[in-house]
Amino acid sequence: MVSELKTTLGTVEFVAITTDSWTALTTESYVTITCNFIADSKVNSCVLQTRALEERHSAANLADYLKTSVEQWGLDGKVVATTTKLADAKTLELIDDHWQTIEEILPVLHSVKIASEALGGENYVSVSMVYPLVQSLLSRHLQMSGGESQKVNEFKNTVAASLKQRINIANLQNAGKTPLLASALDPRHKHLRFLDENMREAVREKLFEQYQSISFDVRGAGAAVAAAAACVPASDGDESVPVPSHRRRLSLFFGEDYRESSRDEWEPFLMEPCIPPDEDPMNWWQDNTKRFKKLGRLAHRYLCVPATSVPAERVFSAAGLIVNRLRCRLSPEHVDMLVFLNKNM
Repeated sequence: MVSELKTTLGTVEFVAITTDSWTALTTESYVTITCNFIADSKVNSCVLQTRALEERHSAANLADYLKTSVEQWGLDGKVVATTTKLADAKTLELIDDHWQTIEEILPVLHSVKIASEALGGENYVSVSMVYPLVQSLLSRHLQMSGGESQKVNEFKNTVAASLKQRINIANLQNAGKTPLLASALDPRHKHLRFLDENMREAVREKLFEQYQSISFDVRGAGAAVAAAAACVPASDGDESVPVPSHRRRLSLFFGEDYRESSRDEWEPFLMEPCIPPDEDPMNWWQDNTKRFKKLGRLAHRYLCVPATSVPAERVFSAAGLIVNRLRCRLSPEHVDMLVFLNKNM
């Protein structure tokens, strides 16, 4: 399975990884790494490894662990993002009055649940929905409305304040962040209507810079000269090989994409109508990659990134069934292999 997965990962250009830690019943601390990538116009998720981490969970130790894992799996230069969990969760202690409050805020919780489920996926595009969902929550679902109790309003204000603190939609310095670039490449959200005009232009400018930097492999000057040299008339006694025209040699010299404008794909892509929010953007890209080759490459780079570390956290459920009280003597190496097979077969 490791060999098959390495072969698959060797064929993709971009990957995103998630990581999180958990403690087994044996009190051993493990770190799991998952990998997301786009292949055959689908978002794929797999587990790379689950290793016991004996050192302290410092940023330096985790960084070394991730770097080593990336090298072992041949992913150098392919990782575009790493998603981790913000460790500030708190334990809830509910009393009877709290349950009454929860009943009152159920409509708001329903909206939050829809957003959370959309961002927690691992086999579909999720990172491009971060800003659209947050803006929709702030502008629609968390707005004050008449007839609601003070507690409901307080809850809405608290959630809205937390979202604004974590995700500053109006900060121009965030224009080049992965979630926004992914939104600009997602055919559901590429209109960027959830941003103000200045932010919208800033995001598109950042994306256009990356678009301009993309080049495909073409026959360079050396290859062109070699091709021309190979087509000269043969020596006496040999059959002559047709000599390409002067124009053809120049075409080879400058490359196949020399005449294309840097905006040949860009402007038609912006003018393309958006698809409904409930459609799969990868289906759209599968149908339109030939029209937007450079942008399609960027889409593979950014749309594979998961919005949250949920893919790594889901591994904990399987690991909890594997490392149980009846199997507490499993070695870390066997835990790694069993979790790997459980999630990847």
